[in-house]
Amino acid sequence: MLTGSLGGIQLTDKQMAAIGPAFAEVEHLQLSCRGAPGKAFSPEGLRAFGTHLKKLRYLSFDFYRVEGQPPVTAYARVIGETPGFATLRALDMEGITDHDLGTLKLKLNQLTGVLNFAQKDRYSLVPRLEKLVSEPEFSRRTIRSFAMRGYVVAAMFRCGLAHGDPASLVEMSGPFLDLPAACEHLEAALDPPSTPSSPARCKQLDAGLLVAERADQGRVQRLYAIALHRRDGWWTSPDLGHAYKDGDAASHFGSNCCHAAESAPRFATWHDHVAGFRGAATVLRVVMHGWSVVRKGWPDEGQPGNSATQVSLTICGTTASGAAGCYAARAGCACAVGDGEPARCLRPQIPRFSVESDHLVLACP
Repeated sequence: MLTGSLGGIQLTDKQMAAIGPAFAEVEHLQLSCRGAPGKAFSPEGLRAFGTHLKKLRYLSFDFYRVEGQPPVTAYARVIGETPGFATLRALDMEGITDHDLGTLKLKLNQLTGVLNFAQKDRYSLVPRLEKLVSEPEFSRRTIRSFAMRGYVVAAMFRCGLAHGDPASLVEMSGPFLDLPAACEHLEAALDPPSTPSSPARCKQLDAGLLVAERADQGRVQRLYAIALHRRDGWWTSPDLGHAYKDGDAASHFGSNCCHAAESAPRFATWHDHVAGFRGAATVLRVVMHGWSVVRKGWPDEGQPGNSATQVSLTICGTTASGAAGCYAARAGCACAVGDGEPARCLRPQIPRFSVESDHLVLACP
């Protein structure tokens, strides 16, 4: 989601042009535009932004006209003329007709629900935006605020990723004398409790798998980690991408038309031969799935809507140099009901993984 001045953030034409390259690979996007001329982007600002788009498939455009601002049809003409929008398959934009789009042919105003692809973790557009923006208006704090408050939301690819660069090999944490010591390390990594009466607990789920948990204000936070035993002691996977809190997946959904639902985190471990490791490495995958359900009284009552699957993947073992190392990455895989049967979005979208040029790469289905 990108907003003009709606929601308290102003994006000018100059700023739209500056952030455009970060959205080159995005396939789903929601735009909101409202504000006085010079404070909200104009059709030319949308054109400058659109020139960088390469894979956009679905666009939802909310427009709130104020005095002095061009009509919505002017923005529609830009969408019809700019090559970056030529890949669109569907557009939700009230107040326009097919004629306003010129020769661009697509499904108009047939999207079901709202394209809500909020991604609040650190594997979002934030790193790419920070590299591109140098204007004073675009301070690091502002960019972080966009991501955390949802004003600028990392629009996901179709069942695509919302993370930054592929994960490179990192060292494990340790060594620890025994598993209790490793558990203490994981407990300390959990978010601080709001009250002292919320202690952290760590337990072994499986051979070589630990989880630290804390229930705080009715929500349970869980941190999963691989525990690897070597001659010098126990080592744990260092990345906190396996941290999950009740409500995280459902928080991406819920509106006046729909309520949100989610599954509890589900983990799986196995051994696999992966490039960069000696012998078999340990693979840990944790999945938390969230989706929307249409509320009573709305069309398609009770039907599932869009969904998003939070997936973290860690691969640990003995590296070629003999050290204890891991690849760790986290992704968000989105599913839009417009892509097929609604029931398909009830299934978690599990990414494939591969190690390419010493980096872990995830690819959603």
